[in-house]
Amino acid sequence: PIDNNSYFYPSASLAFVFTDAFKIESEWLSFGKLRASWGQVGNGTTPYQLDFNYFPISTANGQYGLNLNFPFNGALAYSASNSIPPTNLIPEQQTSYEFGLEARFLNNRIGIDFAYFNNKNENQIVAVPIPQSTGFATRVQNVGRVDQIGFEIALDATPVRTKNFRWNTQINFSTVESEVISLGKDLERFTVSSVFNSVQVVAVPGKPFQLSGFDYLREETTGRPIIDPTTGRRIAGEVINFGSVLPDWTGGFVNTFNYKNFTLSATVDVNWGGVLKSSTVENLQTGGLVKETVNGREGTFIDTEGVLVDADGVVSENNVPLLNAQDFWTSLDDGSVATPWVYDASYVKLREVSLFYNLPSNIFKNTFIRSASLGIEGRNLALLYSKVPHIDPEASLQGSGANGFGIERANSPSTRSVGFNIRLTF
Repeated sequence: PIDNNSYFYPSASLAFVFTDAFKIESEWLSFGKLRASWGQVGNGTTPYQLDFNYFPISTANGQYGLNLNFPFNGALAYSASNSIPPTNLIPEQQTSYEFGLEARFLNNRIGIDFAYFNNKNENQIVAVPIPQSTGFATRVQNVGRVDQIGFEIALDATPVRTKNFRWNTQINFSTVESEVISLGKDLERFTVSSVFNSVQVVAVPGKPFQLSGFDYLREETTGRPIIDPTTGRRIAGEVINFGSVLPDWTGGFVNTFNYKNFTLSATVDVNWGGVLKSSTVENLQTGGLVKETVNGREGTFIDTEGVLVDADGVVSENNVPLLNAQDFWTSLDDGSVATPWVYDASYVKLREVSLFYNLPSNIFKNTFIRSASLGIEGRNLALLYSKVPHIDPEASLQGSGANGFGIERANSPSTRSVGFNIRLTF
C-alpha cells in the first residue's frame, strides 16, 4: 500500500582491538578484538498483489488430457488469482544484534572466533490458507513473529609448521534455537509447506517449525501400534508432531596439509538433529524395490512390532498373519500414515577433497605468467553417517530455507563430482 511502501533499515557496529588499545605484547596473546553490531532490515513482497488481477496465459493443461493453446478460436485467455489481496500490508522487519570475540594465540598459531546473535523476525508476509469454500485458497497478510538465538564458534590452529611441511586445521560449530513467538490474529497454527499424504511443516507458537503427519493408533502403555485383528494390519491414528525440522547444530572440519609444492585439503560437514519424511523411501519400500522388503516373502508374515487389544482392553502379542510380505509393506501407509518414513535427519559428509601442485615459479621467469598450479578435486564424495536409507538426507522437496527442511519426495539423486583444474595468475 502507498502508505506503507517504504522502510527504514538503520545499522551500527563497533569494534575494539584491546591488544592495541592496551599495548599488549605477549607471546601467548597475539591479537584480541571485541565487536558488537545492531541492525534493522525491511523487506517487501512480490509485485501485483494489492489488487485482484487477471493474468494472461498461453496454455491450459489438465491431469486427464486437457491441452489447449491460446489464442483459441480467436479468443484470449486469462487466469484469475486464487488469493485474496491484502489490506493494510506492512513491510517485513528483522531486528538483529550480535556480540563477538576474536583472539589469536602463540604467534597466530591458534585462533578463535566466537559470536552470539539474536534475530527477531516480525510481520512476515505469507499466503495463509483459508477454506476454499470462500472461492479462494489463500489470503496474503502479515503473520506474527519468529525469533532466532544462537552462537557460532570457529577454531583455527596450525599444530605443525616446519620448513617444508605445514598442517592447518579449522573447526566450526554453530547452533540456532528458532522459536515461533506468535502468529497472526485468530491463527493458532500455520502451514509453512505441505505435500501429499497430509505431511506438513507447521508453525506453532512456542516451538520451532514442526513436521506434522498421521501416526498409528498406539497402545497407551507400551506405545506399540495396535493391529486390526481381522487383517493383521496396523490401524491409522491421529495427526501428531514428529519434532523440529531444523538441525540442533551444524559443524565443519577442514584440514589442509602443505608439503613443499603440494597442498592436500579435506572438508567434512556435519548436520545434527531435525527430522525428515522421505516419500522416496516410502515408494521404494511399498513397491518392494529395496533389500529390506525381501525378508518374509516366503511363508507366513506377522507384524511382530504390533499388539492386539481386545474389547476389554487386554493387550496381547500380535499373532494375526497378513496375506504376505507385500501386504505388510503396502499397508504401512494406510490412511496416509507418515511414521515409518520419518527419520533422524542427521548426517556426516565428506564434502570436498582436493590435491594441488604449485609449479616452480622459475619456470615462468621470462613470461607474463606469475604462477600456476595443477590440481584435482572432488565434491560430495561420501556420506559417512546417516540414518535415512537409500537417499541423500540433504535432499529437500522445497529447496533451501526453513520451509525447505523436513520433506523429501522423488528428488533426483545427488551427484558426486570430480574435476581437474589449472590455475594461472598473471
